[in-house]
Amino acid sequence: MTEAVDTFTASVAEIVATLAPELRDASPFVAARELAARLDAARTAQRRVREIDQAIERHGKAEATASAAHAQVESRLAGLRTLARAATDEELEAAIGRAARWRDLAAEQRRRQEELHTHGEGLAIAELSAEAEGVDPDAMAARVEAIDGALAQLGDATLAMTRALTTLENELAGMERGHDAASFAQAMQTALADMRDIAGRYARLRVAGVLLKAGIERFRRQQEGPLLRRASAHFAALTNGRYARLATDSDDQDRVLLLACRPDGGECRAEALSEGTRDQLYLALRVAAIEDHAERAEPLPFIADDLLVNFDDARAGAALELLAKFGRSTQTILFTHHEHIAAMARDRAASGIVVQRLG
Repeated sequence: MTEAVDTFTASVAEIVATLAPELRDASPFVAARELAARLDAARTAQRRVREIDQAIERHGKAEATASAAHAQVESRLAGLRTLARAATDEELEAAIGRAARWRDLAAEQRRRQEELHTHGEGLAIAELSAEAEGVDPDAMAARVEAIDGALAQLGDATLAMTRALTTLENELAGMERGHDAASFAQAMQTALADMRDIAGRYARLRVAGVLLKAGIERFRRQQEGPLLRRASAHFAALTNGRYARLATDSDDQDRVLLLACRPDGGECRAEALSEGTRDQLYLALRVAAIEDHAERAEPLPFIADDLLVNFDDARAGAALELLAKFGRSTQTILFTHHEHIAAMARDRAASGIVVQRLG
């Protein structure tokens, strides 16, 4: 045992002299524990070094793959920039957005062409355009609404007539069998007498209804408020005289309806107007309401964004004149990104319109 201890002590002293001279004064057992701890730490560090080397190798491969992919993407981007005649990626992104918009518009165009082919009885677009030339969109909208109503009435009448025909056929079959012929003849005479009485009452009630409606309309015009009169004047100006005034009416449920009246006396409900004419109607109502409010309170700025997008040039010019006149009493600001609207506004600088281009 002493020999083994001496051998252990000598071995520890040799290792300490070689690897850890600072442990020379420590006992062999303390030095051995410290050397063992250092050996474990060194082995752990070695394993960590191997793991780090492997991670570096993996990251290097991933970097090489990413660099290759980046180079490939850059090559494709360069090709796309060349194809789109774009100098920067921002210009390329804008070009891609325009291309997507073009695809959407092309798809919409195809859908519209299919609708034209279906509803246009196979006629070419040029032929359809020639037929539509000079057609009043407001009158057509009202006409379509009237046709829809007539079709609904015809459907109801057809159903009623079908039921009546079935009843008559059944009654005819009974009469052919010789049953109740006299009672049917008496019922027919009674029905004819009732029809004559009903026709007379209907004529009187119809005349009374027409007279009553005319009286109500005359009273409504006499009692028409300043707001509607002001809006009527604006609407007539915005439509270049196509519509002379605005009026109100009520339907079967006593709901108030807004009507656009033409100079020839024709009327068109607001919902039956074309989209552009409805925009002009709503603009006239807004301006009239703000003018009425400004007479009773401090005027507030009127700020609008692209109000004239559905206006043709003539009505857009009339709208600019109205806003210029409106701007003399209330600060009026109109935003637009349509160059032709700005050009029309510049042409009316004498009316007090100032055009300011934003960055």
